[in-house]
Amino acid sequence: EKKKKLVLQRFSQELIVAMEEERIRIAKDLHDSVGQQLTLIKKKAQSENNIETSKMTQLALEDIRHISRNLFPPILHQLGLTETIKQLIFEVEQKTTLLVYSDVDDIDSRFNKQESLNLYRFIQECVNNVIKHAEAEALTLLVKIKQRKITVQISDNGKGFDRSEKEKYSSLGLKTLTGRIHILKGEMTIKTRPNEGTVITAII
Repeated sequence: EKKKKLVLQRFSQELIVAMEEERIRIAKDLHDSVGQQLTLIKKKAQSENNIETSKMTQLALEDIRHISRNLFPPILHQLGLTETIKQLIFEVEQKTTLLVYSDVDDIDSRFNKQESLNLYRFIQECVNNVIKHAEAEALTLLVKIKQRKITVQISDNGKGFDRSEKEKYSSLGLKTLTGRIHILKGEMTIKTRPNEGTVITAII
């Protein structure tokens, strides 16, 4: 039983790594190929004074940049993990009605590139779950260093859920979240009950 669990865990981790590699490839293709083609169309429309086509192409370009950034956030390499997490929270504050509180320590030196991407994805997916499913009014994100451990906690005051609901468990991608934290050699816990909000804590 223990061996089976370890095999499944390793498979889950390999799947996450493969998924990230595919995301990076798609983001690059979108940016390099589709983005360039749309830029050429926009320039042609501008030269022919076709304002409507130029505007539509610009909107499509902005959509592609947004999708590409979600697939692979370039600022992760440019500005580091801590700043990318803060940027994510800033965007949530700008684009949703959630009341957001965050306290993020500088953790850049604690993780390599691959680990940084996994931790960022973990936080991003938790935050997206709150936005999409929780029907919450408030969201709190804490990223704190204590001695040699890093604690990441995402909590909301939303509708919560019953942990026994397998369908809900699957739809929130909680197995993937657990897999990401296992890659980082950490442990994840979830505290939730119907109508009592949700607290997800990862200790790495």
